[in-house]
Amino acid sequence: MERYQRQILLQEIGQEGQNKLLKAKVLVIGAGGLGSPLLMYLAAAGIGNLAIADFDNVSLHNLQRQILFHENQIFHNKASVAAQNLSLLNSEIQFTIYDEGIHLQNFQEILPLYDVIVDGSDNFTTKYLVNDACYVFEKPLVYGAIHQWEGQFSVLNYPLNNNFSANLRDLFPRPPSEKDSPNCSTSGVIGTVAGIIGSLMANEVIKIILNLHNFVFYNQFLTINLLSLEQKKITFSKNPNNPLNKNWNFEEYDYEFLCHKEVFPKEFTLNLEEFEKIKLSGKPYLLVDVREEYEHLESNLGGINAPMGRLQENELDSSIPIIFYCNTGERSKFCAIQWQKKGYKTYNLIR
Repeated sequence: MERYQRQILLQEIGQEGQNKLLKAKVLVIGAGGLGSPLLMYLAAAGIGNLAIADFDNVSLHNLQRQILFHENQIFHNKASVAAQNLSLLNSEIQFTIYDEGIHLQNFQEILPLYDVIVDGSDNFTTKYLVNDACYVFEKPLVYGAIHQWEGQFSVLNYPLNNNFSANLRDLFPRPPSEKDSPNCSTSGVIGTVAGIIGSLMANEVIKIILNLHNFVFYNQFLTINLLSLEQKKITFSKNPNNPLNKNWNFEEYDYEFLCHKEVFPKEFTLNLEEFEKIKLSGKPYLLVDVREEYEHLESNLGGINAPMGRLQENELDSSIPIIFYCNTGERSKFCAIQWQKKGYKTYNLIR
């Protein structure tokens, strides 16, 4: 127990509390910006059984905030790499990897296996699915989200005597639209906000496992702005407009549609081979790299550089299609959707 000596000295932990941590089973959904710091602190604290769910691969632009990964691990699955790196920090921990992430086809088999669920995902489709599942399976959920300079977190569905604390739908009964919840790919994020919110989430996981009921952050919602250092704490409770019930039918609830995730038509999504055919056809088009100038200068497919598709509409010919591209297809999809709404024929080029 020498590894945990400093925290065992705390009267809230002691030897008994440390044993609770070593026996605990925690599922962390998302090993990215939030998942990186919280996984590191949970592993360091001695959470004996850590499960990591993430379908994504490490990218170079992740390294600005996803401090768990290294340059030589780019293109590798985040969940697998996270377990590999964390085992170097604490070889006594048992890791379970879900490299397909958590989705409608596997959540019912996975979530019931764990004592605490932690949501570090970056989309409302996953957040509402996990929230609803934790309500049905009666699992405490540590929730976090980040955007630009701001972060927020809470503990949801925490067990209280014969009841549970409020959940996400008590505060937000319906998901926001995609335009009201832009992600890091389209709006940016400062890395430090992920570190702070992820650390706060890890702290709540530890308190939940130790049964420190009076100190767990349930029925409250904290927002922190790191630019102004303003903090807002909202107290909320059960909401009669919450649609959840114990007989909730997950299959009848269209999470993709009801979370207002804007889908770009497949017929206007191009791969490189299809793009080459357009080039060879000789027909006019406008190719737009929506990445930042430094990214365009490093490497590009040609065309003009207009970060986030900031084009001058009065200089465009509406009869000529616009083909947007970026690194991952997310920023370019966002731009293609916005210009399509203005009446232009747009394409999203997936590299």
